[in-house]
Amino acid sequence: MATDAVPIVRLLLAARQTMILWRGTELTQLFNNEYLPYFGSGGRDLVALGATGEVHWADAWPIIGPEIRGVMESGESTWHEDRLVPITRNGRLESVYWTYGYTPLFESDGRVAGVLVICQDTTLRVLAVTELERVNRELDEALAQLRTSHWHIRRNQEVLPSE
Repeated sequence: MATDAVPIVRLLLAARQTMILWRGTELTQLFNNEYLPYFGSGGRDLVALGATGEVHWADAWPIIGPEIRGVMESGESTWHEDRLVPITRNGRLESVYWTYGYTPLFESDGRVAGVLVICQDTTLRVLAVTELERVNRELDEALAQLRTSHWHIRRNQEVLPSE
């Protein structure tokens, strides 16, 4: 790791935000303690440090690999909100929603030397919003049926002779 990386590694390790750094052409990864819960159980965290991104994240690589390579080639940052990126954790493939940004890391000569990822697992929020939307649709349908029933009752009261 070049001397240029020391400040960014210090930042990564001190940060309270979840971060991963992929560095070099092999995209060797380093992450901070905030990322550890995202590995789940099963020891996946034990083999993650120093692994290459493509090998360690093979299940997600078809989605994230082209994005990371794009940042490495263009030097442009990216941002994604509530994006479904399935990953293996807890011994199985899980549907995980992420909000994340890829930021290029530049060497002093201007070359892109790596990608810093700041991310958050938003799965619980996405699922809660999805469930809330479903419940709201059901309530709207129930209210529409209630209005129709109420209209029929009123209409029948108008038609029926009163005693």
